[in-house]
Amino acid sequence: PDLTKRVAVVTGAAGGIGRATAILLAEHGARVTAADFKLDPANDEPYRKLGIVQTLCDVRREEPLRQLIDETVARCGRIDILVNNAGIGPLTPVLEITPDEWDRGLEINLKGAFL
Repeated sequence: PDLTKRVAVVTGAAGGIGRATAILLAEHGARVTAADFKLDPANDEPYRKLGIVQTLCDVRREEPLRQLIDETVARCGRIDILVNNAGIGPLTPVLEITPDEWDRGLEINLKGAFL
């Protein structure tokens, strides 16, 4: 589809599905903001070529999310597409997960989607 007049925000865009989604949206013409709690330098060149803006954002906290939205709207005028992709899966076997690991997963996967 032609997305040349659309503005997109993709969370969890440092790698995997989020990265692929940000690139695909940009290839179809969308102005994309790619947000993650870390930035992957490997994305610098492909994102730059497609005009994708990388930004840091911790989806577990309301203020960074407000800042992400405010900065995108200030730069682009609006947001048409939200890909709420940020998420993690513990690599620890289920019987060995600590309460801190459990809480982190809930904060990113559930609270982040809610906020």
